Amino acid sequence: MARPDQVFHLREKEKELGFAQAVRSGDTLYVAGTCSVGLDNQVVAPGDMRGQIEHIYGIIALALEAHGASFVNVVKEMIFASDIEALRDALPLRARFYQGAASPAATWVQVSGFMRPEFVVKIEVTAELVPDK
Repeated sequence: MARPDQVFHLREKEKELGFAQAVRSGDTLYVAGTCSVGLDNQVVAPGDMRGQIEHIYGIIALALEAHGASFVNVVKEMIFASDIEALRDALPLRARFYQGAASPAATWVQVSGFMRPEFVVKIEVTAELVPDK
């Protein structure tokens, strides 16, 4: 189990549900699979692959920034999509966030569903952080 000093919560609801947006272990940051949910816990861009991808990468950026990192630090990415063709069409949005970074190891898979039917994509990343001095 993660220690409290390793855990990053973006919303209070995460604590209620028993998960963290991110957990740091040593110099590795594990960012949980992220869906398109606003700070008010409402789905952002329901059913819209491009809108959800843009929102999700924004949330991931917040988790990275809270640890002094950016997409340059991301070494692994997993994308779960309900429609792989819609994901392919939206990949130029993804490229904007990784601009100037080396490509991470990535896996993209189509899944049959998510916790809420309005979700169409979930993204999880792992980042290598600069060691504390």
